[in-house]
Amino acid sequence: MASQTLTATALATDGTGTNLTALLAEPTANTLVFQNGLNTILLVQASASAQTVTVEISCLIEGQTVSSFPAVTLTSSDLYTFGPFHSVLDESGTNLVQVSLSSDTLADLLVAVITIPGVY
Repeated sequence: MASQTLTATALATDGTGTNLTALLAEPTANTLVFQNGLNTILLVQASASAQTVTVEISCLIEGQTVSSFPAVTLTSSDLYTFGPFHSVLDESGTNLVQVSLSSDTLADLLVAVITIPGVY
C-alpha cells in the first residue's frame, strides 16, 4: 500500500496568524504518515460526505496488538482535527503516526499537518 509522508507546518506565534486554508492540499495516497512531535495536529476537510478517517495503532501495547480507533465519518465542507497524538500511537520504533483515508476519490479530501509551537 502506497503512503504519503506529510511535513508539518508550525503555527505562527504571537498574533501573526496562520492561514490554515492555504495549507490544505489534496492527498496523493490513502495512507498518511507524519512525525509525531506530541503537538502535531492533522487537519482534514471533505468536499463530499461519507468520507472516513481512521487513526491507526501500529505498535504493540503491553505486548498485544490492539484495534485502531473507530473510523470518523466526515461531513461535507466541515474541517476536522485529529490529534495531538500520544506517543503510544507511533509506529513501532519510530515517531511516526499513520492515518488511513477511506476515500477512493482522494480529490474529495484536503489535508494538512500542523504543529503547535510552545510559547514561554
